Amino acid sequence: MSPLPFVSVIVPTYNRAHLLKQLLWSLAHQDYPKDRYEVIVVDDGSSDETPEVINELRHQRPYTFKYLRWSMG
Repeated sequence: MSPLPFVSVIVPTYNRAHLLKQLLWSLAHQDYPKDRYEVIVVDDGSSDETPEVINELRHQRPYTFKYLRWSMG
């Protein structure tokens, strides 16, 4: 039996802090093996609480994700 493929889940976001927390919770609690997927959040320069949500979750288990923030300014 071959191992499950490694999957990258890309989450683009912009001013959706109120949805991001729930989405990341769902991704962290998947049945798919945690060593077979990664979550990458790409923030297009949100002006809402997105960075605060990321900082809050970054220090809690079982959240493991990469955060990239794009800003033109």
